[in-house]
Amino acid sequence: MNIRRLVAAICASALVLVATSADAGTLVGPAFPPPGNVTFTAGASNPGAVGGKTNTYSNLNPSAYDRLFWGPSDASAVGISLDPGNVVTPGEFMNYDSADSNLAAGKLVFRGQTSLFDAVSGFHNIFTQLTISVFDSSSNPIAFTPSGSISGFTGTSAALAQITGTGFQVNLYAEGSYTNGSGYLNLDKLYGDANTTGKFENVSVSGGFFSDSPVAAESSTPLPAAALGGVVLLGGLSTRRRTRQARFEAQ
Repeated sequence: MNIRRLVAAICASALVLVATSADAGTLVGPAFPPPGNVTFTAGASNPGAVGGKTNTYSNLNPSAYDRLFWGPSDASAVGISLDPGNVVTPGEFMNYDSADSNLAAGKLVFRGQTSLFDAVSGFHNIFTQLTISVFDSSSNPIAFTPSGSISGFTGTSAALAQITGTGFQVNLYAEGSYTNGSGYLNLDKLYGDANTTGKFENVSVSGGFFSDSPVAAESSTPLPAAALGGVVLLGGLSTRRRTRQARFEAQ
């Protein structure tokens, strides 16, 4: 094999290696907006009402990223507070419940604890439950994928939903019960049945997008020649990956 053929073979190999390494990108996030932007429309209701609250994301641009996922930003992204302070404290953060979640049906369930003040008998321990459901623009469930099965994901979220269309919806449904694991009522109903002097209902969900950028095309810049016996030095081969990140917090 002469020098020219050898160099051509090396160049071709370099192009293949660069494209392959760029295909499996590291997901960046949580962030808002995603690459290409998005239109966010908050639901008119609240998570503690009958049917919960449904937020809508529209006008996504799939050409702006290789993969796009949405989900809770991290392992401490969900919390409910019903006490007079109306602030979610670390003890009120909720844990992912894998047993009651249904990933294939696009449903995540989180459970935790808070307290509710009853004017007659004082504070009560309340067991909280939040269900996060994701649907596409046609109201079909979007499946969640366990985070450990997502290539390039390094965060602490339990699961993420991959978004492939130009829009989707997220329903947040908050409940509470005096009994752990059963008897859950939507929070508005729970308050209605209690002798409360005021309504303190704070449902906090920190969610966001995780994405990687499309694979960039290899440069067609001519290779420079060096005056070393006709040997061509490898150069002008470059790919560039662009990542943007975003963050969204829904309450």
